[in-house]
Amino acid sequence: MRLDLDEDTTSMQEAVRAFATERVRPRARAWEEAGEIDPLALDEGWQLGFAAMGVPASLGGAGADDALPSALLGAVVLEELAYADLGFALACFSPLHVTVPTVLFGDPELKQAVLPKLVGDKLPAATGAWIEPTRTYDPWTMSARSEPVPGGLGIQGDKTLVPRADAAELTVVMARSGAVGQGALVPFLVEGRNAGGARRGRCDVIAPRAVATFDLSLGGATAKPITHDGGRAHARLAERALVASAAAAVGVARAATDYAAAYAKDRRAFGRAIAQNQSIAFMLAEAATDAEAARWMTWKAAWKIDRASHDGARAEASRAARFAAQTAFRSADACVQILGGHGVIRDHLAELFFRNARTLATTVGWFLV
Repeated sequence: MRLDLDEDTTSMQEAVRAFATERVRPRARAWEEAGEIDPLALDEGWQLGFAAMGVPASLGGAGADDALPSALLGAVVLEELAYADLGFALACFSPLHVTVPTVLFGDPELKQAVLPKLVGDKLPAATGAWIEPTRTYDPWTMSARSEPVPGGLGIQGDKTLVPRADAAELTVVMARSGAVGQGALVPFLVEGRNAGGARRGRCDVIAPRAVATFDLSLGGATAKPITHDGGRAHARLAERALVASAAAAVGVARAATDYAAAYAKDRRAFGRAIAQNQSIAFMLAEAATDAEAARWMTWKAAWKIDRASHDGARAEASRAARFAAQTAFRSADACVQILGGHGVIRDHLAELFFRNARTLATTVGWFLV
């Protein structure tokens, strides 16, 4: 395993970081309060080309003929966007729920029909539905299922926290190919903004509120499987979802740590910066150390996925996702504590980091790389 990123990945990381610093972070609070993100900013983020690199040029992308979505590149980009604003990252990555399974598992006919719609200068109207409204949800125990309907297959079941579902023309729904508790989990493609049977209601979440997420009731919505090799496809996609969740959490952890460090260096009490107090310095050092450890765990899991080292990839990805989520919450909590009273008011971003970190603990499947 290389202990540095290759030139292409490093260039993309630098480009995304500059964009996120200049165009996203300064507007994050305004978007959160308004409950929506400027569509032009989302288009600018999409134009960075991180998704197109995993799509063959023959299908409109920027990759070679044998290009595949890189989990490592996706993790690096997602971390940088989540560092600036988790809501923006969620919106910008929602089309990858369609792009990734289609490139990896779709047949040539499906790729030709779908992938050209997912590249270009505008953020595609596409999303994915994994999370279910149950306390016991995890990416391996979903209850949504397919069943025969006139003209093909329909999906029965409920999903929640589906980003941008109100505008989605393409939605990949993870569901079982059969009765409840039976059949392998398969990615199904639902086409059309008002697919038959689908009902949408906006979720009331603690964070992020900048991007709209929706409850989705699939009362027989017509769908077609992206692949018939459901078990294998789901296993590979679930590994990628875990890595994506970890990358988003690392971004939030780094953001909270850096924000708290900057405040502690500036805030003075009893004649010196509070960062010079041992208790504050130790909190910041532990948060920074954990964030760096979580980042390397995430990159290692993504590297294994890209090398098709599936033996142990799920374990690596699971460990990274769990540790990164815990790190994000601890770092955000430390940020709030260091800011004191300022940590719970909207004049500062500390309370937003805390809300974002709390949400990430239960939303594996929100992101895909």
